[in-house]
Parts: sequence; structure tokens; C-alpha cells
Amino acid sequence: MIGEIVGLFLMLAGVLCTAGGCMVWAINRDGGIVFWFGLAMVAFGWILNHTTATKICPWCSQRISYRALRCKHCEAALSK
Repeated sequence: MIGEIVGLFLMLAGVLCTAGGCMVWAINRDGGIVFWFGLAMVAFGWILNHTTATKICPWCSQRISYRALRCKHCEAALSK
């Protein structure tokens, strides 16, 4: 839960940083580092958001909660 929130925050901040860096970079060529830092934040946030608190169902290969006892997609029973 916390990892997903942090991941979403990083992606949002990364998009804003990338957009701001792109605007500054277009004006005076000094915003390149901000642009690349923003892209890195988006990538790290996406990875954090999609790898925490989830697992892959062995039967249907869909992403489900790591605490799930039954897959919400295929209804297969899962082992702990």
C-alpha cells in the first residue's frame, strides 16, 4: 500500500519535473539535468508502483495482491 502511494507520488513528481525541465531546456539549455532526473523519477515510480504489494497468479498470469488467497481474475485458489 505504501509502496504504491510512493510510486504514484514519484511518477507525478517526475512528470512535473520532466515538463518543467523541458520548458527550461527549450529556453536556455540549462534544464537538461532536471529533464533527465524527471524521467528517472517516472521510471522508478512506475517500477515501485508495479512491483510492490502484488504477485502474479500462476494460473492466469494476472497481477493480484500478494495477500490474496484466491485470484480475482480466474478464481483459482492460491497457496500462501
